This record gives sequence, structure tokens and C-alpha cells, in this order.
Amino acid sequence: MNTYTQILYHVVFATKFREFVLTNPDNRNRLYAYMGGLIHSRNSTPIIINGIEDHIHLLFDLHPSVCVSDIVKELKVGSSNFIRNTGLFPQFKYWQNGYAAFTVSNQSMHILVNYIKNQVTHHSKESSKKEIERLLNT
Repeated sequence: MNTYTQILYHVVFATKFREFVLTNPDNRNRLYAYMGGLIHSRNSTPIIINGIEDHIHLLFDLHPSVCVSDIVKELKVGSSNFIRNTGLFPQFKYWQNGYAAFTVSNQSMHILVNYIKNQVTHHSKESSKKEIERLLNT
């Protein structure tokens, strides 16, 4: 018998002190591609990665053998090293401790994809701190 799973996670983490250091959109796209590769290397599937200057949203299908805390640690450590080695964001120090992780139903995935895709527009109306508070209360 085969094993079938769908374990969708929406993960959010921020720069240290929520500093606006991820300033170049083209470099952010390079960072997101790198992070997608890290997710893929853990037999998981990146769906969308996007963010703004002070935080990142990731939506991915997590392989059942991978613990969410382990993959987030790998994403934060690996992306920090990538940023430093490439010089993408000279002001970047490191990621803030902790993260937010939410499971997502297949039915709501498409709404969330659009939400993550439109982060720049969304954050012209709501701060990232308010966003996390709202996500925790829904």
C-alpha cells in the first residue's frame, strides 16, 4: 500500500528587530528561489514564497518525515548563510528568534497563495505585527 499525505504549512518569520533590510525586490526573488531549493531538498514542495522588507511568508507541502521546526531552522540558517555569502542584503544581521507556523487546508490554499503573492499591496494597509496578531486569532 502507498502512503499519501498533504501537510500544508504557512510559515512566517522576520528579520531581527523587524528591520527593513530585505530592500531589493530582485534580490528577494533570488532569496526565495534559494529557500525553495532548501524545501525541495527535504523532499517537500514549495508552493509560494514571498514577503517584504522585514519578513517572509512560505507556503509548502511538508514531507511527513520532516519536522516543521527542523525545516524552519534549516531555512533560517541556510538563508542567513546565503545572504552573507552573496551580499544580497548588506544590512541583514540575522532572523528574529521564533516563527509562526499554521497548517492550511487544501480548500483555503488558493486564497492563501493570492494573499502571499500580494504582500507588498497588503502591507501598504496593515503592519506585519498586526498581520501576525490577526493570523493567530483566525
